[in-house]
Amino acid sequence: MSDLIRIHGFRVSTWTRTVEMTCIEKGAVYELVPIQHGSDAHRELHPFMRMPATDVDGMTLFESLAITGYLDERDPIAPLPPTDLSERIRMRIWISVCADYLYRDVVRTIPAGGRQHQKSSQPHEPL
Repeated sequence: MSDLIRIHGFRVSTWTRTVEMTCIEKGAVYELVPIQHGSDAHRELHPFMRMPATDVDGMTLFESLAITGYLDERDPIAPLPPTDLSERIRMRIWISVCADYLYRDVVRTIPAGGRQHQKSSQPHEPL
């Protein structure tokens, strides 16, 4: 297991910050590496050219759910999800509520002073 985790992305990305917070909670040493969005190097790290991508333990991982799950499970001491089943289910409910009902308003509307951003035909367009 390598000590340094390299997170490719920008702090403005909610998902990059999620991976950073996971590293902090787990006490992992990490480095934030800026990426040239849309470059060939970006495509090599993430096939859909999103953020973040992470180099950890000799692997390149993409998609924050997979990255945070890996970071949590590679160090089983003090797991991030609750160990009690009912508490874990309650956590999953709130994750789903945030992802399905609150994310767009919190990330796109509130920072824009309450104005809705123009709708796009592409899901999850970059800010």
